[in-house]
Amino acid sequence: MNSKLGKRKQKELAAQTRVYHGGGRGLAVGDFIKPATETGIFNCTVETVPDYRSDRVYVTHHLQDAKLFASKDNEDPVVYVVETIGELEPDGDNRSPGRSFSCERAKITAVTEIPAKEIQQARNAVFVGMQRARG
Repeated sequence: MNSKLGKRKQKELAAQTRVYHGGGRGLAVGDFIKPATETGIFNCTVETVPDYRSDRVYVTHHLQDAKLFASKDNEDPVVYVVETIGELEPDGDNRSPGRSFSCERAKITAVTEIPAKEIQQARNAVFVGMQRARG
């Protein structure tokens, strides 16, 4: 980090460069998050999400987005802080460009717990979004 930057700016810069993956518990620091084609675990299909690539791992720079994704379909969700491996590509399906990316795989550098209250809030947000989409 640049020593001329204030501590607040350093913290903001670190947060912007940190990369997260939301998922279920079961992996540890040093493990790799692998694409669905390697694990056989498919969260989406091309039929439900046309731009979904099962040969990629999806990541974000936004902790809240990772918490939301982790809480959506996992009984015991966590957020993994990761180092991406391979070229980072924009997620073509994401409605907010710059929020979601894909890579070949990701190495876990830290595991972040999600408090139960935040899990419920994320699940409620997903439910409300689904209700709005149905009209």
